[in-house]
Amino acid sequence: MLTPYRKKLTLICAIILALIVIFYGTVYILCKIYLNPKTIQETIVNQAKVKFNRTVTVGNDIEFDIDWDMSPHLVLHDVAIANSPWASNPHILTAKEIEFHFSLANILLKQISIHTVNLIEPAVYLETKGSQTNWDDLHNDINATPSSTLRLTMHKIQVEHGTLSYNNDKTDIEKLDFVTRNDFSNMHFHLQATHHNLPIKATIEIDSLITYFKLNIVTMHVGNSDITGNLNIEKSPVKISGKFESDKLVLSDFLNNGANTSGEYVISKSPIPVALLRGSEFDVTVKIGVVDLGGLQLNKFALQAKNVKDVINIKLNPGAIIDNGKLDLNIDYNLNPATPTLSLQAKTTTLQFESILRQMFGKAPIEGSSLDFSSNLQGQGSDFNTIVGSLSGQILLVAGPGEFENSAAAMGSVFTNVLSSVITFDKQLPSTGFKCGVMNFKVNNGVANARNGIGVEAAS
Repeated sequence: MLTPYRKKLTLICAIILALIVIFYGTVYILCKIYLNPKTIQETIVNQAKVKFNRTVTVGNDIEFDIDWDMSPHLVLHDVAIANSPWASNPHILTAKEIEFHFSLANILLKQISIHTVNLIEPAVYLETKGSQTNWDDLHNDINATPSSTLRLTMHKIQVEHGTLSYNNDKTDIEKLDFVTRNDFSNMHFHLQATHHNLPIKATIEIDSLITYFKLNIVTMHVGNSDITGNLNIEKSPVKISGKFESDKLVLSDFLNNGANTSGEYVISKSPIPVALLRGSEFDVTVKIGVVDLGGLQLNKFALQAKNVKDVINIKLNPGAIIDNGKLDLNIDYNLNPATPTLSLQAKTTTLQFESILRQMFGKAPIEGSSLDFSSNLQGQGSDFNTIVGSLSGQILLVAGPGEFENSAAAMGSVFTNVLSSVITFDKQLPSTGFKCGVMNFKVNNGVANARNGIGVEAAS
């Protein structure tokens, strides 16, 4: 037997349930009236054709449902957007499914508005051919005047289990969340991906208006590397400032699979934005705990870049600690000439030669010995490939007293090859002593030549 209290509670629950059913039914009826799936599909496809300037195709299956929050959504299957005629892949984008989530509030006002788009197993194919890119002719005015039947506000884009291909390079995207305002002035990205078996996790925030651009890397992890920080750009006049921090950067995380078939890395021909940098204020600092260069570790330093009277100065301040020595680096990139010029000076304090070799190669044919390194190079150009190809100057390495292991003569490294060509070995002895060694490279048009520049003084 129900008590008066329980009767009252049961009645309230019944009323609430009835209201939910009525509300759900009302929403469903309104959606059926204003969101005819076939009509919405045709509208979306037609608008996509106009916005992307490409042929858009979809499968025949259409799903329509209402989410737990009463917002309706439509699912299109087997979506494909055509590629440029010259591209190797027939499509620039394919997706197993694309879900469009509609604003319930707008439907109640007899308006149709998409606020969230979910892409399931999308594949994006980006390609270049000479100076052409397969996205050159894509229209990107996402805020163009909408049709009278459909308005794309797109507050959120979600990607699940997608791939992004750029020429022969591929990134697998496990999950991407992109949240923005209608005018794209504020954007938030969260990415989980894999590139050449390296896991990538990043959370990035962007503010972009006519007068300024702000980038905030909340977190970013690539393989064993990490970086956080922010970059601010004021657009008129251009003023760039930024501060970044990293506990560890591993070179192989960023050069992974970047070598050609001969094991050499191709230097980018992408132009440096000289016109943008001229006349700009520029001050960016990256504070780094450790950089791993193929086993050689540079510790506790900061890389600072400033533009002073159109001369971009890049230096280590403080210098990088290598073992118990130190590396100082100073680069001046002068934007004043029609073709910018570059000057590079690098120098170390005395390093432990044996320790450096063990870090780089895992073994050392040298026992003891010290090493001093210095370089003075000049070049010119508006892209890195041209600059490196024009470098001229000197690279000097001087080794102090030590012992060369005679059994290491067949190890095949550059050091043993050089030393075995200038030292006569007594194979009955375990090692050969030397007082000093010099490797003096003359650099001309990007090529280092050590002709008549290598000498070793054997110990008496």
